[in-house]
Amino acid sequence: MRDILNLMRWNSQDNSKKTFESQKEAEDYHKFAKKYFRREKLADYIAKTFQELIPPGSTIIDSAAGTGIVTKSLMAKNFEVISFDISPYQLDLLRHIIPGATTIIGDINSPISCRNESVNGITQVGANRFMTVEGQELFINRAFSLLKKEGIFIYPVFLGEIFSSKHKHGLKQKAFSFEISKFMEKCGFEILETSTLIHGVAGGATCTLIVAQKKSNPKQRSFGEMLKKSLNIKII
Repeated sequence: MRDILNLMRWNSQDNSKKTFESQKEAEDYHKFAKKYFRREKLADYIAKTFQELIPPGSTIIDSAAGTGIVTKSLMAKNFEVISFDISPYQLDLLRHIIPGATTIIGDINSPISCRNESVNGITQVGANRFMTVEGQELFINRAFSLLKKEGIFIYPVFLGEIFSSKHKHGLKQKAFSFEISKFMEKCGFEILETSTLIHGVAGGATCTLIVAQKKSNPKQRSFGEMLKKSLNIKII
């Protein structure tokens, strides 16, 4: 019960912010993400998914990398990782945890400053609530431009972010997984898999994981096909 109350308190505090504005907030986030959100389990799942779909040694952009929980799992699988985040405090902690990590300071609502078709993978974890309507569309379009052909885009949509995203940015913001998947297809991605992952304290970090691939001639899914695939539920 205490864990659930702590989780609710943190979520309320976190959803009222645009980013983490001090070293203490960055450290608090790191502790909560590991203890309550079981973020390391999700990070390992994402890293294994990339490992199955792109060559070893490939470069992956970890957008909104935070304190590096996902970056660390990706690097453990021998990927080259570019960690991108708006908070210098979080990136300071990331570099402390992962010496030698490549980091870039930047807003996820602005273009990522890398060459087109220069990476094999892109992901973001927990950043949907920070994206404006325009910023989200720019991010997904830019991901398509940055990826090489057959590159992989992994996009978790957390249950707890859906309504806070709509509340912050309006009803036009794509907060549900089916809205985001449809826009990805519009941008040229093919959706390979949509899975509901249950993890965290009392399932508090449950998310829908969208796995998309950049293809020359993507197959468009009907709503029925998308719904059928989204019933794939896993406990991690």
